[in-house]
Amino acid sequence: MSKDPVNFILQEQTGMVVLNPTNEDFDMQYSGVSFTIRTGQKQTLSIHAANHILNSFGPRGLCYLQYGADEEKIAAEGKRRNENFKRKHVTDFNIRNENRKNMNLGYLPPAEKTRQYAQELGIELIEPYAAKDKDREKMQTQEAEIKELRQKLDMLLEKLTTMENKPEESGEETPKQRGNPNWRK
Repeated sequence: MSKDPVNFILQEQTGMVVLNPTNEDFDMQYSGVSFTIRTGQKQTLSIHAANHILNSFGPRGLCYLQYGADEEKIAAEGKRRNENFKRKHVTDFNIRNENRKNMNLGYLPPAEKTRQYAQELGIELIEPYAAKDKDREKMQTQEAEIKELRQKLDMLLEKLTTMENKPEESGEETPKQRGNPNWRK
């Protein structure tokens, strides 16, 4: 075995072969050693490194190739897992921001990868919102409506008071008193 850590992890003697059938490169790390598995690349890793990497990147589409396995079938399954991962990633982002919007919290901007996934899948990302701006706009329209209604009420009250004070001028007869005007208590 080699004393170089990169060669030890990426050894060719014994180990497991992993395949990246997806359309994205995976930057990974094992035992303090960073490496990348590119799109369509097969890489032989030590058993422990391969298990660790498959646990981490398996849901994103990384596949284990056994000797004699149908590579096309395994690659198709990896691509399906990768698409499901991307779809869930974008959907979770939208749900999280929708929940924040309902709680009147600020908008979380998407990471560049989230934008790329959304564009690739054709899913619309929830756009920034300003909950306080909407509330402010609603209050301004309500204030304008209240002001208009108060003006109308003031005009009606003014008409009503003038009608009570001067019934002759308004063209109405004075109201007749009820009962016997000569009756006293």
